[in-house]
Amino acid sequence: MTESPPKRARIAEDVPSAALDDAAPNAPLSRTSSSVSLDAGDDLLSGFSLLDLIVLIEAHADLWMRKTRPKVEQIRAEVTKRATLLRTRSDGPSRSGTGELRQRSIKVPDRIEQEILRFRRKVDARLDKFSERWHDSKVVSMRERWSFTLGVLNVLLSALVAGFRPHWIPTVYTLQSAYMLPLRGYMYKKSQYHYFLADFCYYLNALLLLYIHVFPSSTTLWLAVYALSHGPLATAIATWRNSLVFHEVDKVISTFIHVYPPFVCMALRHLIPDAESKYPALAKLPSLEFKPP
Repeated sequence: MTESPPKRARIAEDVPSAALDDAAPNAPLSRTSSSVSLDAGDDLLSGFSLLDLIVLIEAHADLWMRKTRPKVEQIRAEVTKRATLLRTRSDGPSRSGTGELRQRSIKVPDRIEQEILRFRRKVDARLDKFSERWHDSKVVSMRERWSFTLGVLNVLLSALVAGFRPHWIPTVYTLQSAYMLPLRGYMYKKSQYHYFLADFCYYLNALLLLYIHVFPSSTTLWLAVYALSHGPLATAIATWRNSLVFHEVDKVISTFIHVYPPFVCMALRHLIPDAESKYPALAKLPSLEFKPP
């Protein structure tokens, strides 16, 4: 976790099965081992390159559909209105005799052709205008601008706090969690992805907040949080390919959920002076042991 759920499903589906079948079943996990198939690695890399292209195309297609949907609905309503008006005029009874009826029946096709030509001109003009707006930098929404600005400031603030005030790191993490985690819940609920909130990374963030503010003397909780944040949670950044794209709120939140817990645990253990006075579990475990006393 935590890329967007459709992206996670595509990652699971687009990995070539042949790359998995070609790999040796008992191949050792060593960098120097020559038993790992190079062809399987090439297939996996080519699969990820194809996935990048698919994700890029789908993102542009989704943005284009969202921008053009209101225009399409407006054009469709206008066409329906004009067709109904023309049908009403052509089907109306004539009171002036058969001569007038014949003359009107001859003029109706000409009117329809004129309306079609007029409609095509309007569509071409609107498409040209839309193309100009599409290539204009003002298309970027205000929310994306704020997301970009706050994301860059967050990275800068985290680095400054770690260098000059490391004892503020748990507080900064708590404040950002109070904003980003409820925002993620609202976004996923609105998109019908709320069941993905039961993922492992959210539970680990909750456990870290519990350790910082409720159970700072629990050695068991400290061991679990430290090991899991530097293990599964940190490796999930590469597994789910989290990327810090500042103008996308969803990706900023995903990166925060996976990066900040190991950052906070590292600060508690190595950066904060006299952290044992506020977090007694650190004093009880001068070194990490996987058998708590």
